[in-house]
Amino acid sequence: MEKTKAGIAVPPDNSLKAAEILYEFITNERKLAEYSASARRLAKDQFSVDNLYKSFEKTVLAAV
Repeated sequence: MEKTKAGIAVPPDNSLKAAEILYEFITNERKLAEYSASARRLAKDQFSVDNLYKSFEKTVLAAV
């Protein structure tokens, strides 16, 4: 997620550190906007109806 700037990871076993990371993230408007745009772009590229249909079609044709 961080490589694509589409999200962040927080430590699951350290709630204080996770809260600190989240607070820094959501209070940085520039970074939040950048990651939001990247997440939208990733979702559009990876999960568009056209891409999902092509993947589904390929799977069905391979099974036939």
